[in-house]
Amino acid sequence: MSLLQRFGAAVLAAILLTGAAGLLAPDPAQATTGPGAVATPANSTPHPWSYDGCSAAPERGPGWDFHHACIHHDGCYRGHWASRRTCDGWFRRDMRASCVVLHPSAGLRRWACEAVASVYYTAVRAFGAGAYDHHLVDAPVN
Repeated sequence: MSLLQRFGAAVLAAILLTGAAGLLAPDPAQATTGPGAVATPANSTPHPWSYDGCSAAPERGPGWDFHHACIHHDGCYRGHWASRRTCDGWFRRDMRASCVVLHPSAGLRRWACEAVASVYYTAVRAFGAGAYDHHLVDAPVN
């Protein structure tokens, strides 16, 4: 098991042990990674910047789909649309908005989706500095 996998498992275990506090999803309209953009599975379109999705982590799984959120996160990191902390915050909101789109009724499935989003957010906060610092590419935002 890799260090990232062990870290993710530890974060998920902590979430499960401490409850769902802080995992309430925002309104999908508030999940933006650029002016007016909402990155959810419901509105995925082509993008003008390069991307690798969620890097080595899966973009989709049972009950969650963060493909579009990962593409927007790549655009923010590569184009330096904002600070790394802001890019990561937008990523978290986009993932949570994706959970709302996939699971409109609050419940266990949405909570599980948001728990995965929390692990992904924690991973980019812990390990994303190098990616942010080394992707200084001019990426136009349409």
